[in-house]
Amino acid sequence: MTHRPLAWFLGIVTGLGLILGLAGWYYIETRDFMAGMGALAAEKGTALLESRVDIGAIRVASLHSLEVLDIAVYDKQGRPVLKADSALVGFSFFGMLFSTPIEAVSRIEFSRPEVWLTRRPDGTWNYEEITAKDSTSSRFQGIVATGAGVVHLDDQGKHLDFTAVAGEMDFAMEAAPAVEVSARRGQERWGASGFLGGALQLDVEGHDLDIAVYQRWLPADALPEEVQIRGGLAEEVTASLRRSPQGWRYEGEVRLSGGVARVWDREIKEIEGQVAFSDREAALSLRAESEGQRASAKGKIYFSSTVTQLDLIAESEGFDPSAVFSASPFQGAVAFSAHVTGTPSAPLVEGDFRVKEGTLSGYSFQDARARAAYYEGRVAVRSLTARVFDGQIRGAGEFEAASRRYDGTLVLQDVDVAGLGDWAAGGSGRLSAELGFAGEGMDMGKLRLYGSASVRDAALRGIAIPEAQASFSSDGGAVILDYLSARVEGSGEIGIEGRVVQGKDIDLSFTGSRIDLGLARRFWDKADMSGLAEVSGTMRGNMDNPTVQVTFSATEGQLFKQPFKTLHGAVSGSLDGVGVDSFSMENGNGVNWLVQGTVGFTGARRIHLQVDTMNVRMEDIAALVAPEQPITGEVDNIITVTGTLDDPDVVGYVHFRHGSYRGYLLSGMDGDYTLKNGLLTLHDFHIFSPLVDMDLNGTVLPANWGLDLHVAAHDIDLNRFSGKLPYPIEGHGTFDGYIGGTIAQPTFDGVLDAPSLLFNGAAVTNGHGQVTLRGNQLTFAPFRFDQNGGYYTLQAAVNIDTMVADGHASVSNGDIHDLLAIANVKNDAVHGRVDGIIDFSGTLENPAVDVDLYLGEGHIGAYPISEVYVEARMRNRVITLNRFSGRQGNGSFAALGRIDLDGAIQGRFSTHHVAAGLLTAAAGSDIPLYGLVDLEAQFGGTADAPTADASLTVISDGQSAAFDTLSGLFRWRGQTVRVEQLLLQKSQNGHAYKASAYGTIPLAALTSKFGEEVAVEDRIDLRLSLDEADLGLLPLLVPEIDWALGTTYGSLHIGGTLAAPSLDGAIGVKDGAVKFKALNLPLTQLQLGLKFEDDVITVTDGSGRMGGGTFRLEGATRLEGRRLTAYRLTAEANRLDIQSHFYHGPLTGTADIREGGLDGEHLPKLTARITVDDARISLPSIPETQGELPLMLLDVGLQVGRHTHFYSSRLYDIWLEGGFHYGGTTLAPQPSGTINVRRGSVTYVQTTFKISEGVLAFNQVDSFLPSLQFQADARLNRTRIFLSIHGPIDAMEFHLTSSPPMGQEEILRLLTLRGAYRSGQTPSGADMTASFLEAGLQMSFLNIIEDTMRDLLQLDEFRISQDMTGGLEKKGHDNQLQEAYNIEIGKYISDKVMISYTQGINHPLRRYSLRYDFNDRFSAILGRNENNHTWVGIESRISF
Repeated sequence: MTHRPLAWFLGIVTGLGLILGLAGWYYIETRDFMAGMGALAAEKGTALLESRVDIGAIRVASLHSLEVLDIAVYDKQGRPVLKADSALVGFSFFGMLFSTPIEAVSRIEFSRPEVWLTRRPDGTWNYEEITAKDSTSSRFQGIVATGAGVVHLDDQGKHLDFTAVAGEMDFAMEAAPAVEVSARRGQERWGASGFLGGALQLDVEGHDLDIAVYQRWLPADALPEEVQIRGGLAEEVTASLRRSPQGWRYEGEVRLSGGVARVWDREIKEIEGQVAFSDREAALSLRAESEGQRASAKGKIYFSSTVTQLDLIAESEGFDPSAVFSASPFQGAVAFSAHVTGTPSAPLVEGDFRVKEGTLSGYSFQDARARAAYYEGRVAVRSLTARVFDGQIRGAGEFEAASRRYDGTLVLQDVDVAGLGDWAAGGSGRLSAELGFAGEGMDMGKLRLYGSASVRDAALRGIAIPEAQASFSSDGGAVILDYLSARVEGSGEIGIEGRVVQGKDIDLSFTGSRIDLGLARRFWDKADMSGLAEVSGTMRGNMDNPTVQVTFSATEGQLFKQPFKTLHGAVSGSLDGVGVDSFSMENGNGVNWLVQGTVGFTGARRIHLQVDTMNVRMEDIAALVAPEQPITGEVDNIITVTGTLDDPDVVGYVHFRHGSYRGYLLSGMDGDYTLKNGLLTLHDFHIFSPLVDMDLNGTVLPANWGLDLHVAAHDIDLNRFSGKLPYPIEGHGTFDGYIGGTIAQPTFDGVLDAPSLLFNGAAVTNGHGQVTLRGNQLTFAPFRFDQNGGYYTLQAAVNIDTMVADGHASVSNGDIHDLLAIANVKNDAVHGRVDGIIDFSGTLENPAVDVDLYLGEGHIGAYPISEVYVEARMRNRVITLNRFSGRQGNGSFAALGRIDLDGAIQGRFSTHHVAAGLLTAAAGSDIPLYGLVDLEAQFGGTADAPTADASLTVISDGQSAAFDTLSGLFRWRGQTVRVEQLLLQKSQNGHAYKASAYGTIPLAALTSKFGEEVAVEDRIDLRLSLDEADLGLLPLLVPEIDWALGTTYGSLHIGGTLAAPSLDGAIGVKDGAVKFKALNLPLTQLQLGLKFEDDVITVTDGSGRMGGGTFRLEGATRLEGRRLTAYRLTAEANRLDIQSHFYHGPLTGTADIREGGLDGEHLPKLTARITVDDARISLPSIPETQGELPLMLLDVGLQVGRHTHFYSSRLYDIWLEGGFHYGGTTLAPQPSGTINVRRGSVTYVQTTFKISEGVLAFNQVDSFLPSLQFQADARLNRTRIFLSIHGPIDAMEFHLTSSPPMGQEEILRLLTLRGAYRSGQTPSGADMTASFLEAGLQMSFLNIIEDTMRDLLQLDEFRISQDMTGGLEKKGHDNQLQEAYNIEIGKYISDKVMISYTQGINHPLRRYSLRYDFNDRFSAILGRNENNHTWVGIESRISF
C-alpha cells in the first residue's frame, strides 16, 4: 500500500476540519458534528481513492491535532485493505492558512491498524489499485507512524500474519522517504530501515525465523522436488537492497540452526551454518546430519548475466550412506572431500573418498581410498585401493550413463579366499588376480572378461592346495578355460582345460597325478579310501547329463577297508548308467579283486556285475560289512550279480581259511549261497576249527533279516574258552539246534551235551541240557551234570533284557572244595561234601533266593568241622539267616539273624571252644594261632549304620607259652568302636603278667587322610598298659623271634587317626632276653625304653649283651602321619658275639641311620664303620642282589682283620685282610677298596688248590659284589695244575692250565677221574656221566662231614682230601698209581704258628708239621712222616 493516497486523504480531512472549526468550537464538540464530518470525510476519501472508504467520526483533539475514528479502506472488490481504530493527525494551524492542507499535516499516527495485503491470481496486489487523484502539486512532507499494528499477507493460499507492527515513514524527502519499521510473527522479530523511492536503499533484518514457513514463498522451481524443507530457524537474517539506474544490487547474510529437510525421502536434520549472498555471488558454509551421519558444504556460487558458476566443496569425516538409505548395499563411514565446479546444468565433480572399515553387499573391506570424478554424464574411478579380506585390491574404470557402457581393470593381491563367503564354496587361501572387463548394462551377452588368477596356501573342504594358477576369458556366452593347474595336499597335481558354452554345453578334459584318495572323504564322508592315484578323463555334452570317461590307477592304499598295493580301472557313463570297463586290485600276492560289468540308473535299472576275490583278508571284509565282528582269515569269493538294482540276483561261493573269530581259531569255511527274490540261502556251510566243527544250512530274508537256520556242532572244544574265563576249562561237547526269528530278535532251540569237563581243576561229567531262546527269554530246562561223585540239576529261565531270573538248582553229595573252585573261590583249606537246594527268582538288583545246604563232615585246614547247616532266605532285599551252625572238634559255632539291606539288622554269631587257628586257616593264612576261642557277638542297627556288641575269650590250649588267656569286650555304635576291655594274661614262675587296653576307635579315624582336619570326637582314644606284661608275646608278633623273656613296663595313649596317629607315654623292658631263630646265642640283659610325646619317639635306654659282647642303642624320630621323619638311630657294638650258620665271631662297630636327601627326595642314610676280626665266615652261595634292598643312602665301611677266616668246605678256605666302602645308594652303590688273600685254598672239582695270589676288588659300578683275581695251583703226582679265577663274583671265569701242558678238557678228566684216568681206564658215555655224578655226590657228602667235625673239634682246618700214590714213592718198575684219601687237621696256636696232622685213610700215611708264617707271602714248614723222616719246606707266593 502506498503512502501517497492515504496522506492525501488524511490531508483533505484535516483541511475540512479546520475550516469548519472556525464555525464554532462548541458545536464541534457535539456528537452530531463529529459523525457528520466523518461521513463527509468518507465521501471525499471514496471519491479521491476511487475505492470505498469508511470513517466513523472526526474529532478535533486540539488546535494542532485531529483524531479520525473507525477508519476502513477497501479494494475495488470490497475487501478490506486497511482498518484502524483511529488515526491522530497532527498539523500546523497557521500552515493551513498559508498552504495546502496536505502540506500543513506534520504527522499521522495510526492506532492498532490492521492491514490486508493480498496477491491476486493475476499477480497483482490488492493495494495497487488504490491510488489518489492528485490534481495539485502539493506534497505530503510529514511522518506516518503506526503502533501495535497487524498485517495479513496472503499469496495464493500462502498466509502470514505479522503483529506488533510499529514504525515511521518520513516524507520530508519526496524522492526518498525514510522508513523504519519493526514487527513480530510469533517468536520471530522483523525490522527494516532505509529510504524508499527511485534510489531504493533498504536494510532488513530478522531473528528466529521459521524457515519451513518461508520456504513456501520461494518460487516453485527454486528447490528440486526431491528436496523439502521441513523446519529450522534462521537465527539471524540481514539484507541490504539498493536500486539505481544501473539496476538492483543486494547483499546479505543468513545464519541457520536446527534446520530440517527431507531429501529423497531421507530426513536431514541439524542443518546449521551461514550463507552470505549478493547480486554477484553467494558464499555458504553449511553443516547437516541425517541418521547420525554428518556432512558439510562450503564454497561460492558466482552469478553473471550469462551463466552461474559453482565452486563448492562437500565433505564429511564419516558419512555412512546405509544409515540414510536402508537399501544401500554399502555400509561404512565414508570420509570424503568433493570439489564441485562448472555450472548447475553441467557440473564437474572430483573428489577423494576414504573408508576405514566398511562392507559392500556383505563383504567387508578396510582402508579404502578412491579418486572419482563425474563429468559429461560419465562416472570415472581413476584410482581405487582397499584392503579386502586381509589382502589388497586396486582398480580403475569408467561408466557412461547414457549408453550404460562400462570398462575397467581390477587387481587383487593376496586376498583371503574365505572372505568371499558363498563364492569361496567353503574354501580358503590367498588369492591374487589381474582382471579386465567391459560390457553394456546387464546384458551378459555383451560382457567381456579376461584375466589370470593364482591361489596359494589354499584349502577346499579341508584339502590343502599349496598353489594354483588359472587363465581364462569369456566373450559373449562362451567361457574358455585356457588352463587351471593346482598342487593339492600331499604331492598331488591336477589340471583342467576346456570350455563351457552358454552355460549348457561342456567340453572339459582333466588329469590328476599323485592324488591322495583319502581326500575324497572331505567331499563324501563315506568315501573310505586311501592311496596315491593317477587320473585322466573327459567330460562332454549337455551340462545336465554329460558323458564322462575316466581311467585311473592307484598304489599303496585301501578302498572301503580293502587294502591294495596297486589298483587299475576304467569307468565310463552318465546319469543314465555307468560301465565298469575294467577294475583290478592287488595286495602283494597277486590280483585280489576283479570287477567288470554295467549298472543302469534309469529305465529298468539293469545290473550285470562279476566280482571275484582271491586271497582277501577276512578282517578287511569284516571291517566293511561287520566292523564289530572280530574275525580274521583269508577268503576267496566268486559273485555274479544280475537282475536289477531293485531286485538283484546273486550267486556266490565262498572259501574261508586260516582264520579266527572272537579269539577262537577257525580253520576254514566253505559254502554256496544265493540271493533270489530277496531270499539269501546258505547251502552246506561247513565251519571247522579247533574249537568246533559244525554245519550251517538255511535261509536269511534280508527284507526283515528273518532267520531259518539249522546248526549242527559236531565237536566243541571247550579248552578254547579258557582265555575268556577267569580260570582254565577243559573238555569237549556237542550241540544241535535251530535258529529262527530275525537277527534283531532271534529264537533258538538246541541240545548241549558235554561228557567230561574240567572247570578250574574241578571235574564235571555227563553234562546234558536243553537250551531255548524265545524273544528275550533264555531257558535251561533242565541242565544236569555230575561232579566228583556229586549230582547237580539246574532249571532256569532268564530274561536277557531285564535280567529277571527264575530257577531251581539242587546238589547231592557235592564236593564243596570243587564247588568253590567252580565259583572261582579257591580255598584249599575247605573240604567236605554238601547236599542242598537253591531256589532263585527276581532280578540282580532285587533277587529272591532260598538256600538250604548241609555239610556232614569236612575240615578247614587241619581243623575238622562237622554237622554244618545253612538255611538262608532273601526277599525284597532282606536276608534272613535262619540257621548257620556247625561243630569243630569239641567246640561249636552258630549264627542267625536278619539283614535288611535298606533297613534294620538283627543278628548273632557265637563260637564255643573253637580252635583259634581255625580263624586264620579259614582266611587262607598259615600264621599259627593257639588257643580256644569263645566269641559272642550281637549285631543291630541298620545296613547304613550297623551296631555290634562282642565279647571275646581266648584260652591257652597248652601249645603256646605266649599267654594263658586273652579276653575282650567291644561295642560298636554309630561311627565308633569302643574297646571296653582287652586283657592278655600269662603266669610264669609263679608271677602273673598282664597287658591291657581300653578306649574308643571312631571309624572316621580309620578312613580320614593325612592332613585332613578331624573333629575331637572323631579321634582315636586308646590306652595301652604294659606294667604287668611280659616279652613272651613277641613271638606272636615277630615270626623271626624264637622265644623272649622279660618284664615290660609303662603305658601308652594312642590318639589322632590311623593316617596321623599321636602317641603319648613310655614303655620299656628291663633285664629281658630275646632269642632270634637265625642266631645261636640270645640277647641278654636287654634294657630298652621308648618315650612317646605326641609325634616324637625317643629311645631313652637301649643296651644289652650277646655272649661276651655288648651293644647300645639311642635315637629319636618324629611321626608325620605314619611316616617316620627327622629320624636318628645310633647303634654301637663292642665285640658282639655273633654265632650263626654263616658267621662265628665278634662284631665291633657303629652304625647310624638318619634322614638324608637326594635330588630333593627324603631318604634314609646309613652310616656305619664295622670291624671284623677273629671271625669265621661261611657264605654258601653268592649273596642276593641289591634289588631287594630298600632305597637308602650309603656310607658304609667294613674293615677285615688279618685273623678273619672265610671258610666253606665245598668252595674255599682262605684268610683275608683289607677293607672296602660303599657309597651311593642301595640301588646304585658306589663301591671302593680291596681285600687281599693272605693264604688259603679253593676247592674245584674235588681238588684243593693252594692260592698263590688273591684279591677281591670292590670296583663294579652299581653293584655290591666284588671282582675276583685268584691264582692257585695243585699237584696230582707228577702233574701240576694251575687254576685262574677272575671276573665279577656273580660271573666268575675259571681257567685251567697244567705242567706238563694238557688241554682244558683233559685236565677236567684228570681232576674228576683221578686214578682211572692215569691208568688209561677212561669211561665214556653213560659211564662218564656216572663218574661225574659220583664225584659230585662225594664232594657234597664229604663237605657235610668236614663242616660238622670242624665245628665239633673247634679246628681251623679239617679236610678229607684225595690224592694219588705211587710214582716216586714206589720202587721198581710197577709204578702203578692209585687214589689215596687223607684226613688233614690243623689248628693255629698263635697268629703265626699252625700245627697240622695228616693221616692216610686207605694207605699208610702219617705226617706232622709245624708251620710258621713270616708274613702273608712267606712261610717255613718243619715236618715228620710215618717213617720218622724229618723234612723242611719253604712256601712262598710270588706274583708275576
